Amino acid sequence: MIADLKPQVAASDILYGKHIQLEPIANRHRDEMRKAADYDHIWTYMPQKAMRNLFNRWFDDCLDKMTSGSQITYAVRRKSDQLLVGATAYYDIQIENKRLALGYSWYTPAVWGSVVNPEAKLLMLIQAFENWLISRIEMGTDSRNKRSYQAIKKLGATEEGLLREHMMLHDHVITDTIVFSILACEWPVIKMRLSQRVESC
Repeated sequence: MIADLKPQVAASDILYGKHIQLEPIANRHRDEMRKAADYDHIWTYMPQKAMRNLFNRWFDDCLDKMTSGSQITYAVRRKSDQLLVGATAYYDIQIENKRLALGYSWYTPAVWGSVVNPEAKLLMLIQAFENWLISRIEMGTDSRNKRSYQAIKKLGATEEGLLREHMMLHDHVITDTIVFSILACEWPVIKMRLSQRVESC
């Protein structure tokens, strides 16, 4: 559990960036996040669908996993107008192996293609590699999700392979997952490029 590495994930553990801040998810985010999530095409390639009558189940599941330490979900807040625009998470946290996964990210369509996702990844990668001393971070995407695939490639992550029939989505379709990783030894170069990208926006 992450608690073995870091005493706790508390409401004060906000990750501050130039354009966004990442706030550990809490009940106070529920209503605002419900509005951000209310776009059907956000959920096309996601294992859970978190809108309308399905939202509370997704949100409560995130809170339960935060409590157990098995997943850390952040609400993504845009600093320019203080709106919540999505969520992102650490999961499959294996401190004994110094690795974790980063993903389950979704954003309201208005910020697709903007600086929001790159800066969220930058903040989370800095925390994992530099504060928690993680050695390996994994990311994955549905093989059909070309937008997500290109976003991960642009980060500088290494494509490792295809996991066949790996994930069942909310619509009961079983899909393939393309797996990527970043290693600690690769992080300095990736950080420099990603930081320059965020600063230029």
